[in-house]
Amino acid sequence: MSTTESPYRAAFSIVQRLRENGHEAYFVGGSVRDHLLGCPLEELGEIDVATSALPEQVEGLFARTIGVGKSFGVILVRTRGQEVEVATFRTESDYADGRRPSRVEYATAEEDVRRRDFTVNGLLLDPLNMQVRDFVGGVADLRSGVIRCIGDPSERFREDGLRLLRAVRFGSLGEFVLHADTAAALRNHRDRLQAIAKERVREELVKIASHRRSRRGDAWRTLVESGLATLVHSQWIPESADWGATAVDRLELRTFVGFLAATFGRVQNGASTLRSERKRAQAIAEDLRLSIEEARSLTDLLVDRGRYRGWSRLSAARQRLLATRIDAALQEDLLRAESGEQIVVELENDRGRWGRERPAPLVDGRALQGLGLRPGPGLGRLLRRARLLQLSHPEASAEVILTAVKAGGSRRALAQARG
Repeated sequence: MSTTESPYRAAFSIVQRLRENGHEAYFVGGSVRDHLLGCPLEELGEIDVATSALPEQVEGLFARTIGVGKSFGVILVRTRGQEVEVATFRTESDYADGRRPSRVEYATAEEDVRRRDFTVNGLLLDPLNMQVRDFVGGVADLRSGVIRCIGDPSERFREDGLRLLRAVRFGSLGEFVLHADTAAALRNHRDRLQAIAKERVREELVKIASHRRSRRGDAWRTLVESGLATLVHSQWIPESADWGATAVDRLELRTFVGFLAATFGRVQNGASTLRSERKRAQAIAEDLRLSIEEARSLTDLLVDRGRYRGWSRLSAARQRLLATRIDAALQEDLLRAESGEQIVVELENDRGRWGRERPAPLVDGRALQGLGLRPGPGLGRLLRRARLLQLSHPEASAEVILTAVKAGGSRRALAQARG
C-alpha cells in the first residue's frame, strides 16, 4: 500500500535521490517564492524540481515516471502518493506559436533560470541545506514587493503571451506591484495574448478572481488600462476601469462568475434588457469557455440584477421567490458590490417574515392533469400560476389553490375558492 505524504516530502526525496547520484537538483518556481514569503515547507502545494539530470537519467532513477513533456525535458515522477514535475535545466528559443518553443537545449542552472518569466519565480532552493541560489535578483524583488521580468520584458512577453496575464495576476497579489518596465511592456505587447488558447486565459482569470490575497480591483484596472481586457472579450470596455474595480473590490465572495458579473455590470450604451443580458452572458460563456454550471450562474446574475433593482415594485410572491433562491448569497453579494445595500436590507426584512427556505409546491403536474389538462406549455403556465398563488397566500390549502387555478388562477378566483 502506498503512503501519501506531503508534496514537500515527496519532492525532497526526489532531490535527495538525484543528488546521491551525482546530479544537481533544486526546488524551483512558485514553491520557493511562497516559502520565502512565509509559507511553511509542509504546507506548500505543488512543488517543481529542476535538475541537471537528463530525462532518461530521471526515468532510470525512479520506478514510476510519465514522460509528459519529455521532448521539453519534463518527466512526471510518482512517489509517496504525489506527482512531482522534474525538469532538466534547459534553454528555449524560436517561439513560433507565441507559446511553446520550437527549440530546446539542455543547459546550466543559471541558463535555465534566465529563460523563466519573473525574478520572484526564478529562485532555486536546495532543500538539503536550505540555501537559495539567486541569479536574477529575485530575493531583492521579493523584499521590495516588485514583479519584474527576467531580462528584457519585451522578449519575455514575445516568447509567451500568457505571461501578460501572469504579470497582472502576480502584480495584484498581496503587496506586489508591477515594475515600470514590465508594466510598459505589458501594454506594448498586449496583442500577444491573441495567440493564447482561451482555456489558458480562463485559468489565469480564475486565479485572479479567486485567490484570497488577490487585489481584484487593481487587477481589473490593469487589464483595462493595458488594453488586455478588450482582447479577452469585446464587451470589456475601457470606460469600465473605475466602476469595475470598485465593484469587484466590494465583492466578499471570491467566485469567477461573481467577478465576471461585476466587471460586465454595465453595457456600453447604459441600457439593458433581459434579452440582451442573456445574449451577453451566452457570448461571455462561449468566449471564456465557461462550464454549463458557470454559464447558467452568470446568466442568472446578469438577468436577475434587473429584477432585484425593481424590488419594491414586485409582487410579494416574486419577492419571496428571489429571497429564497438557491444562489441568493451570490446574488446579494453582487447587489452590495454595486451599491444595492438598501435592496438587500429590504430583502432581509422580508425574509425574516418568510424564512430562508422555499416551501415545496402544493400543486403539481399530476394534480392539474387530474383536472383533464394535458402536458404542454399551457400546463406549465398553470403550474407557475399555482406556485405564485401559493407564495402570495401561504395560508391557502392545496385544494383552494387547485380550485382557483381551475377558475382562472387570478386572486379573485382564489378569494372565491376560499369562500
